[in-house]
Amino acid sequence: MILINIFLSSFIIAFSGALVPGPLLSYTITKSLEKGWKTGPMIIIGHAILEILILIVLILGLSPFLNNNLVIGIISIIGMIILLFIALDMILTVIKKKIDFNQTKSLLSNNLIISGILMSISNPFWFIWWVTIGINYITLSIKYKFLGIGVFFVGHILADFLWYSIVSFSIYKSKKFINLRLYKIIMLLCAILIIVFSLWFGYNGILYLIR
Repeated sequence: MILINIFLSSFIIAFSGALVPGPLLSYTITKSLEKGWKTGPMIIIGHAILEILILIVLILGLSPFLNNNLVIGIISIIGMIILLFIALDMILTVIKKKIDFNQTKSLLSNNLIISGILMSISNPFWFIWWVTIGINYITLSIKYKFLGIGVFFVGHILADFLWYSIVSFSIYKSKKFINLRLYKIIMLLCAILIIVFSLWFGYNGILYLIR
């Protein structure tokens, strides 16, 4: 019964978080127009790889080091730089005279898994979630050893897969109604959103550094 509660609560919390607009969602929307329904699942595979790594790090007992204002501040600043680079890449794509939905070249990467990793690691709030809420889940789940950790992680990542798959599929299905001009507008709006998020992350990073 406790394992079921861990699964359901981790799924609900993760799904609620996935619904909140952020740079990963903005990037997924843009890439879904270009690469289709597979975008969301592939990006979340990258996201999941990164989450497995931080899960291992936290289980090994490095949470006191990570849950530190200096570390969080530095990660926030680095995240801001990465997001600004990604937004610039999108803006440069918009100002091109011609965009081929199927052959758009990206300065960042055409690999959606790598994009998922970069977009996730550039978000300091993702990092903060893991060293606060995530570590609490680990503490509760680890009582049931690998089974407990597995139940928690599957519930958590399944929510991301579900929501981002729905988003990508919906965008893909609406693609036939989107012309080049509208595509550029959507991409530009998403780039602006990512810039706003990056500046917010940088601002919070500075606050963490001066505390």
